[in-house]
Amino acid sequence: MGGDVLGWRAQLRHERRQLGLTQAALGEAAGLSPEAIRKYESGARTPNRAHMVAILGALQVPQMRAREILADAGFAAADWLFPVESHPAYFYTLDEAVAEIERTPWPQFVVDNVMAIAAANRAASALWGVDVVAEMAGRRRPQLHFLALMAEPRFAGRIANFEECLAMAVGVLKGVPLGGAAIDQPGPWAEQVLGHFAASNPSALASLLHIWEQTPPRPAKSRWTYRLIWREPEGEIRFTGVASTASEPDGLSFNDWIPADAESHAILDRVLQGRAAGGSTTSRPITNGKQTRMRGSR
Repeated sequence: MGGDVLGWRAQLRHERRQLGLTQAALGEAAGLSPEAIRKYESGARTPNRAHMVAILGALQVPQMRAREILADAGFAAADWLFPVESHPAYFYTLDEAVAEIERTPWPQFVVDNVMAIAAANRAASALWGVDVVAEMAGRRRPQLHFLALMAEPRFAGRIANFEECLAMAVGVLKGVPLGGAAIDQPGPWAEQVLGHFAASNPSALASLLHIWEQTPPRPAKSRWTYRLIWREPEGEIRFTGVASTASEPDGLSFNDWIPADAESHAILDRVLQGRAAGGSTTSRPITNGKQTRMRGSR
């Protein structure tokens, strides 16, 4: 038993009373006898994990509290709310993510677990002035890394808070689950990312070295935000970047660049409308010169 032995019993009783249920009514809903519920709450008997899960399910206890109650009773915490074994469609496949981002009016793209761009929607392609498929399909994966791309003058020159974004990208690169990266002894992947950065923007190397020394690895989270200010002739577009998990098994995540205020919304709308006549772009996946299905290297 963990923690306060009576803590979880009191919590079960509290949850039952919150719903106005008698012990008999809870027993019926959970497939247990009223006597079992009474003894569980009083301390005369301890349920097994299956009975505890049945009670929590009958009470519709939120997952967060259910995990706490199970742990306090000495049981393993509840499984994921939507485990892959029983909910195989819970996470996005890359094809589904591609379809999803095209429904988004602001720039949105998909990155893999090593932060290489796997797909971008029409709004992102229009803002960047890049036909993602036609121009980038021939690149190697390290050249599709967000850090490598943002170093290119046509991108770096338009990111007003370049060093802030550089610190964000460095933190992610150093904190990737596959061992991170070190600038003094980079692995093959990081070496090529950094090599492309150096070739594209040698004047930014000093900033990169300084930021690399000062920036800790970014802790992995299912959702996090960053700030990006994009320069256009019409004015600056202030974005709130939102990174969120698309598929944990495949290591895919969405990145939304959401205009942070009304003026930014208006400028983005004018930019996208002005470039719409210049030819459509698509959000087909890209990797190694082929339009293909990309899975995370986990």
